[in-house]
Amino acid sequence: MRNTDSKSLLVNYLFLGNRKILIRLPPRFIGLGVFLLVVIGAVGVLHGASKCPPGYELIPELSPWSNEKYCIMTWEAVNPKTTAPWNYVTIEEAEDICDSNVPGGKIPTNSLWQAMLRQAEMVNENWTGKLVGIGAFKTDLVIPNQDGSWSKIYDVGDGLWEYVNGVGPGDFESVSIHQLKDGDTYYWRMNTLYGNAKFHFGPRGVYPETALLGHVSQRHSSHVMRGGDEEVPHVQGHSGQQGAFSAALNHSGQRTADVGFRCACPLRTCGL
Repeated sequence: MRNTDSKSLLVNYLFLGNRKILIRLPPRFIGLGVFLLVVIGAVGVLHGASKCPPGYELIPELSPWSNEKYCIMTWEAVNPKTTAPWNYVTIEEAEDICDSNVPGGKIPTNSLWQAMLRQAEMVNENWTGKLVGIGAFKTDLVIPNQDGSWSKIYDVGDGLWEYVNGVGPGDFESVSIHQLKDGDTYYWRMNTLYGNAKFHFGPRGVYPETALLGHVSQRHSSHVMRGGDEEVPHVQGHSGQQGAFSAALNHSGQRTADVGFRCACPLRTCGL
């Protein structure tokens, strides 16, 4: 008589997002096991991941800037050697760090930054006056999700500048965000999207200067940074530009003291 107990079939990991199921079956149930794996896998694909990994917050899709759910770091990326926000890093190094942090990790595109801010803009709690457009726009933001939960994202505009994936226009004058207009006729393509400065960097609504949305600064076409910093004490003579919508279109992508990053990933690749 054969002893099948010691020869149970080890079925390899079945991936549902980052979830793993390990199943042991006696050989006589192999056919049933394969059937179950197919069914469970189909359910997992249809259901999809629903939670971001630890340290990340969900950003719902917002067309045309983002057509799928993303996860973005709650805070700016931290250098484990210093436990401080990561600076003195090139844009290529930031991309490599994000790639190794989570599946599908990368620095966010400018379009994803816009999707995040334009959703936050319409939330009363993100304004100091507790109503949209009343008071100043905050730099610690909350964004509602479809399941009734809230994403909380911090230091979006009062810490370091943050790399985003995008290249600014070659001919653009510095201006306060609140001065950008829907009717502006200077258009260019960035992250596959074609639009003017308000489309790429500004809010949906029209607000006064006291909303403290930030500035767009430009000296030449180069890498884009968002979320201008109010102050970086260790940078002598630094005069930052506070505001979550702030954009600097003039960075070389090389190591500097006032530029950091945060990572993002599609929910379908890094979700739990």
